[in-house]
Amino acid sequence: MVVSHRVYGETTREIGFRLDNFLAALKSLAIPTAVFILLAIVLVTLFAQSGIALRTPRLRFTAIPLWALFQQYALQGFVNRRAQIWLGKGWKSILLVATVFAVVHLPNPLLTALTFVGGAVWAWSYQRESNLFALAISHTLASMTLAVIVPPSLINSLRVGFKFFG
Repeated sequence: MVVSHRVYGETTREIGFRLDNFLAALKSLAIPTAVFILLAIVLVTLFAQSGIALRTPRLRFTAIPLWALFQQYALQGFVNRRAQIWLGKGWKSILLVATVFAVVHLPNPLLTALTFVGGAVWAWSYQRESNLFALAISHTLASMTLAVIVPPSLINSLRVGFKFFG
């Protein structure tokens, strides 16, 4: 990814490591992130047999903000930027980015569906205000919500790939 950025002459600011538009980006993500969190709470309350059983975050959860930032860098700073070169800004590139994000969360069905929606929202936001820090905050809040309130049996403890099976 770094080599590709150099080939295209992209600066860290262009990629989204910037603060000048942080508040604008955070503002564009506030409503979708809040809706996701509220919807998750309502759906778990309604459909999970055990209801909401808050789990204590584990020590490894402290790494979620950095992991979210890295994922958003790879997804938006690289994939979204290349998708825009190929397909232009707008729904085509947004759907491609969302699909890529969902595919890397296979074979976990619920997580794959949720990451498609999240990937679309984050791609849309990135195309409006390219700020990876704001995206990482939204991503962290969504991930923490899932990890803390959704029963592990529904999301297989957020496992993907080969870890999903064991």
